[in-house]
Amino acid sequence: MKKFSWILMVIAIAALALTGCPGGGDDEVNTEPLVIDFNEVFSATVDTDDVTIVLDGNSMTVTAGNNPKSSKEMNADLLTGTNTFDASAFKGVRFEYLTTKQANIGIQDSVDPNSMWLFNDWGTLTVNDGWAEVEYSFAADLMKGWGNSNAFEKSKLEKIWIGLGNQYESTTKFEIRDFVFIR
Repeated sequence: MKKFSWILMVIAIAALALTGCPGGGDDEVNTEPLVIDFNEVFSATVDTDDVTIVLDGNSMTVTAGNNPKSSKEMNADLLTGTNTFDASAFKGVRFEYLTTKQANIGIQDSVDPNSMWLFNDWGTLTVNDGWAEVEYSFAADLMKGWGNSNAFEKSKLEKIWIGLGNQYESTTKFEIRDFVFIR
């Protein structure tokens, strides 16, 4: 009886080796982008006198607020609040944008709240007549902005920053749609 059990075990192992494990195994890698809901991830985002921020699913709109000042920069901070967002499983971000004024985009982690990392040559997003798509890699396109003493900690994403500079007007507008984290 022992021989028979042993022979069945060898046949079962050989069959698994030739056909693979049922269900395909766990070696499949998820390459689908993560579509986030801005309202859920950046729940601590608030308007200021200088900027109005509307979050809607994976889209957002930033417009000049009630008190545009030509000498002050127009910045929008998308904040995660008490919890940080773990982006460590992702290579970067992709989104479409539309802007009436040159814009910069950066990110911040919770490790050093005085540090900012910027995407691509100070994150410059140029004025466009129609929607333009950009894709930024955390490894290749992320550069130190200011105050950086450490590497960006992807597991502790705390803020996405959009800067529209100074000399803005009440018609200044910046929009993002189809924002995803890419794997």
